[in-house]
Amino acid sequence: MHSFDEFRNYWLKNSAPVRKCFNMVFVVVYPDELPWDKTTEKLTHNTTLLMSGGFTGAGTGVNLQLLYKSELNDALKQMMIAEDLDDLRNLAQTAQVPMSKSYYLNRTADKTNYLLERVKDEFNDAEQYKVTHAMIVSIGWIMDTLAEKTSIREFMEWAERNNEYCRGHIIAHPNKTAKLHHQHIEVNLKEWKKLDFPKLYANCDEYKRSSDNFHDDYTPSWFKPEGYPIIRNFAQHERNKKAFGYPESKKHKDKHDKFWKEKDFTFRKDDKYFQFFTNRLTMSNEYYIDNNEDLNNSEVKGFVDKCDVLISPTAGYYTEILAKIHNYPKKVIMYDHSQKVCDLKEMILDTNMSREEQIELKKIGYEVNYNHNGSHQKAVYSHFTKDLDLCEEQEKVLDKSDVKVEVMDLMTYDYNKLIPIIKDKIVYFNASNIFGYHIVHAYYSIEEIRQKYKELRLILKKHCKQHHYRGTNPVKRRIIKLRDQGLPF
Repeated sequence: MHSFDEFRNYWLKNSAPVRKCFNMVFVVVYPDELPWDKTTEKLTHNTTLLMSGGFTGAGTGVNLQLLYKSELNDALKQMMIAEDLDDLRNLAQTAQVPMSKSYYLNRTADKTNYLLERVKDEFNDAEQYKVTHAMIVSIGWIMDTLAEKTSIREFMEWAERNNEYCRGHIIAHPNKTAKLHHQHIEVNLKEWKKLDFPKLYANCDEYKRSSDNFHDDYTPSWFKPEGYPIIRNFAQHERNKKAFGYPESKKHKDKHDKFWKEKDFTFRKDDKYFQFFTNRLTMSNEYYIDNNEDLNNSEVKGFVDKCDVLISPTAGYYTEILAKIHNYPKKVIMYDHSQKVCDLKEMILDTNMSREEQIELKKIGYEVNYNHNGSHQKAVYSHFTKDLDLCEEQEKVLDKSDVKVEVMDLMTYDYNKLIPIIKDKIVYFNASNIFGYHIVHAYYSIEEIRQKYKELRLILKKHCKQHHYRGTNPVKRRIIKLRDQGLPF
């Protein structure tokens, strides 16, 4: 990506519509004066990924805004001044306002009027659609995604439990002006509106402050600007589970330049930013016993009878169930980027291991991951099959299809190798969450991910008689494309 504008246009254009946290907005700001380069792009990428959905950043569907720092106040103010549905319709064109619990404004403008008509039938009060709280972070912000309660969850709970005006990282040197550091601010927008939308990054000359400090002499636990409510700093337990990369500091920028150029993720683990960045990257060679993506009727109705070729990841029993749904395709390819995972999957298939037996593998040193109980796994597939015997399904696919387990890293694979397999065939390609996976996003730029995603989609479109693509796009939006009609990349 050549600029912050290009990055945000791509991300927002291709992201999922708002479908949760309807009263909250999650904002990533970019300092106007900061030059755009490979390092600042990566810091923007990392922060945006975390802010784009869910407690850990792995999800989608929140009201995400990517703004220059200078745009922040006006953008938040726009969200607060909509008084009726006509105002909301205008704001919808720029994806500024999420909608109700049942319906939402899609970022696609031509769907706006249709959805607003649906909303009118249920709601009369435009207040129900308004954003009330904002979490605002600057590029370079990162959080501990393995914390029991992440920074995003802390924000959500803060927003729900009180009417406090604002909190942030306070900078108040003795006998100098005070301000909120732009790395992380949380705002109750209703209270902010009552105060006539004060500038959130403004310096404050007249204020009172606590006598204590979190560190040095300029980080008080609270301060109170003259004429405004008290503003509190983040508590120590909240500060402990996030970090900031300080991209405007030459010392920190040089460190990041080296880190992202070398991609040596064992480097600088003593640094809090890199510690949080790398703390989930050790999971990449695990075999996942369980699936957590539900199947549903809309995903497979395009192939009522069967497909010729099914290509799907090794994890769990998902591929076996897809094979059953499609009357056991002639060829089934199960894939993973790791040879270790592929070897383990072959052993599981050869010995027809039950889920319980797979769990026991952990005790003898195998890297396996399981997060749910057995009844949950049956529920994942229950739209199509009741009272599943998963071992039996595993055995059936081996008996009825030509099954291959192959190493296939979707980010490095030569998709031309697929052409002889998929040429003039009906193909089901399940990419799962791979293009939106946090480890993929750790190792690659958004442009690199976009290019591989586009390459796969074009190969399928060009050479298959018909195909069904299922998976996430590079910004984690779930794509289910039946009888592919083409899709923006």
